[in-house]
Amino acid sequence: SSPLASSLAQRTKAFTQPKRFRQPRQHPSPIVLVVDDDADSLVLISYVLEQFKCSFFCETNGQAALELAYRLKPELIVLDIRLPGLSGLEVVKALRRDRSTDSTPVIAVTAMARLWDQEMAIRAGCSQYLSKPYLIEDMTRLLSCYLTPNV
Repeated sequence: SSPLASSLAQRTKAFTQPKRFRQPRQHPSPIVLVVDDDADSLVLISYVLEQFKCSFFCETNGQAALELAYRLKPELIVLDIRLPGLSGLEVVKALRRDRSTDSTPVIAVTAMARLWDQEMAIRAGCSQYLSKPYLIEDMTRLLSCYLTPNV
C-alpha cells in the first residue's frame, strides 16, 4: 500500500458510512462523493444525504477527491469550489476530461455566490450550483433530481 493510498484511506474513514465496499458497482444504491474542506458543511450534507437511498463518501482535499472519484466512479458529486490542493473548478475540469467521469453530475456547493462565480462553475462543467448558506429544503430538492428518497 502506497503512502498516498494510506493517507487517502485515513482521511475518508472519518466521514464515510460504516460499511465500505471494495467494488462499489456491485452495491445496489448509488454512490455520492461529497467534497468540502469544512467539517460542518460535511456534517450538514451528510445529514441531508441520509434521507436518500445512497452510500456516500466524503473528502476534504481537491486532489484526494479527484483520485477517489476515479476509483469509486460515483453517480453524483457534491463539490465545494474553494478546496486545498486542487480547487473545485480544477477537479470538475479534470473529471470532464476523463471518459469514465465525463458525464457524472456535479453539484457545486460554495460560499462564492456572485453570478460570475456561478457562471464559472457551470462553464467548468458543474451540472448545478447552490450557494452557501443554503436551506436544507433547497439541498434536498436538488439531490432529489439525482437520488431516490428513502421511504
